[in-house]
Amino acid sequence: MKSKAKKQFEKINSDCNLFSQLFVAAQVRNTKLEVFFKHKNHPWPPALSLHGRLRLPSNKSELLHCIDASVQPETPTYFDAKVVDGAAIVHALPQENTSTFSKYSDNIFIPWIERQLQGCSRMDNVWDTYRPDSLKATTREKRGKGLRRKVSRNTKLPSNFAGFLQGPTNKEELFALLTEDVVKHDYPLTKQVYITSGPRVQSNQANITLMGESDHEEADSRICLHVNDALREGATTVLIRTVDTDAIVILVGVFHDLVQHHPRMQLWVGFGTGKHFRYYHVNSICQELGEDKARALPFFHAFSGSDVTSQFSGKGKKTAWKAW
Repeated sequence: MKSKAKKQFEKINSDCNLFSQLFVAAQVRNTKLEVFFKHKNHPWPPALSLHGRLRLPSNKSELLHCIDASVQPETPTYFDAKVVDGAAIVHALPQENTSTFSKYSDNIFIPWIERQLQGCSRMDNVWDTYRPDSLKATTREKRGKGLRRKVSRNTKLPSNFAGFLQGPTNKEELFALLTEDVVKHDYPLTKQVYITSGPRVQSNQANITLMGESDHEEADSRICLHVNDALREGATTVLIRTVDTDAIVILVGVFHDLVQHHPRMQLWVGFGTGKHFRYYHVNSICQELGEDKARALPFFHAFSGSDVTSQFSGKGKKTAWKAW
């Protein structure tokens, strides 16, 4: 595979050769230089494309520094509901002392769910879905494909677990196994656990009305459906756990629609991992931004570069925000 620097060198060399040929032709035909430079010499705009591919942003989380509220209330110690990006949690949890996928579920993932339930009454785990024709395919290819390994309860956990999680099929099978175990596990009667399974939602309690099916591919947007359902069921303080800037952007974008129906709601986001973990109070962010900017934030995020749209060359989120 060619390095980025080598591709750039080949592109510049090609541009020089093309420019020389066109310039000579323009001189012979007595073409005006103003007209000559009006014509494009690339099949794609270099400001938005990197060697014919999307110019993906290198640091989406810069946007969070732009919208961060100057003041926010103290983070609650107990929430009515927690909604988590399940894939992000699987990436973050350790795999020490687990030899098989079954032991990973029993000794790592289920105990993590139980610990989270100590600080809330309801917990929703939302998985991504993986479609071969998705716009996200470009971003996933950039992250790598990983080694394929069939997931079953007795299958040995791969030594390179992060590499294993780069494969969409690997993740689908792992998430299905974890979903089955989460639903079957015994929790305190006062605790409700919801977990997605493809387009459907499953729960540990059989006597409750489940959410309808959803065709959302990304957990980032599907999380909003679970937040709305928790609010309709009486929750007021809701924590969303994620590591993706997109999730916060979408929540800010739909905040004013949610607050119209649930004026007492308090939305919090637990973002990041390890020493970079922190809480964002969505109510405070939206109050400082104002309704117009809050609603427009998803467009701004997509326009300035996201997982499926190019950023402008040399123009990051902070530069775009200052211009906005």
